[in-house]
This record gives sequence, C-alpha cells and structure tokens, in this order.
Amino acid sequence: MAAIEVSGCGAITPVSLGINAFKEALKYGKSNFSVMEFTHEDSLYQFPAALIEPFDLKQKIGELVLPEDVSKNARRYRNTSLGTSYAIYCALEAWNNAGLFETEIDPERIAIIAGGSNTQILDSLNIQQKYVGKMKFMNPNYAVNLFDTDVNGVLSELLQIKGEGYSVGGASSSSNMALVQAHRLLAANAYDA
Repeated sequence: MAAIEVSGCGAITPVSLGINAFKEALKYGKSNFSVMEFTHEDSLYQFPAALIEPFDLKQKIGELVLPEDVSKNARRYRNTSLGTSYAIYCALEAWNNAGLFETEIDPERIAIIAGGSNTQILDSLNIQQKYVGKMKFMNPNYAVNLFDTDVNGVLSELLQIKGEGYSVGGASSSSNMALVQAHRLLAANAYDA
C-alpha cells in the first residue's frame, strides 16, 4: 500500500486567512483574542473569544489560482453563511495546494470529511435575531446554511465530488478527527482522495 500523506491544506483561523498567513502567524507567535459582549435585559456579559474575521469570499477566491470554471462557480456562493464561506475558501485552497485541479481522479473515489461542529450557529442566531417578531420574510439561503453537514453539499457540488461526505466534531479537535477519518477511508482503499 502506498504511503498516505496530506498533500494540500487550507486554513481559516482567528490569526489568519490562508495557509501561508497561518504559517507566518505560528512562526511569530501571533494570537488574536478579544472580548465579546452582549447585553441581556440590564446586564452586560463579556467573555474572551478568538474570533475569525469576516471576509469577502469573492475577493479571497480571486487571490487563488483556480481554473476559470471553478472560480466562476465558487463566486455563485456569495450569499452563503460565513461558516460555509470559510469552508469554501479553505477547501479550494487545499484542493489547489494538493494539485487536484491538474489530476484525473474518479469523482466517486473522492470523499469529503468536514471537521467542525456548530459552524453554522452564529449565522443561525443572527437570522433569528433579525427576524424575531417580523416573520413575513426569511432569506431562502437559511435552509442551506443551517447544519454543519450543509457544507458537504456545497463542496461536493462545487468540486463535483461523488463519494461520501460527512462532518465530524470534537471539542477543539475536529480537524484532527477529520484527518483520522480520512486516513481510515484511504487505508481501507475506499477512496483515493
């Protein structure tokens, strides 16, 4: 059996957007902690948070070297949730870094394992707060941005992946869990990528 290796990586973290910026942040010990605040009734609540900065998906996609059809299709997702936008950018960066746009792998031999839990919760909360008491209209994108597994649907469509897809989540170790699950699928020869 051939060695199994990580050949491409993407990164969305509180200290950086993109794998190269993440490497630099690690190298120089950069952190990004702040304080989140919210008020309920007359009480102010504060807690520490390492927030990921919002970004313009269309602009970030433009920074990647992608095939034109992929770039065009990715830009169609401009109205997705922030969590899904992060996943799109991260997957495209990893796919690109792995050189998968230049290979011919059977789409049925590619799987998606998304590492993360509660990745859509902030958007869900924002929508709930926006429409409370005025439920005459709700953005139809809400239905495809509600669950963590919705990310798999978006990525499988965007990258034309036909293999299985699922999400794994664990307290501060979701990415590691996703790598372990990917290794299992590859070691079992169920998939090639």
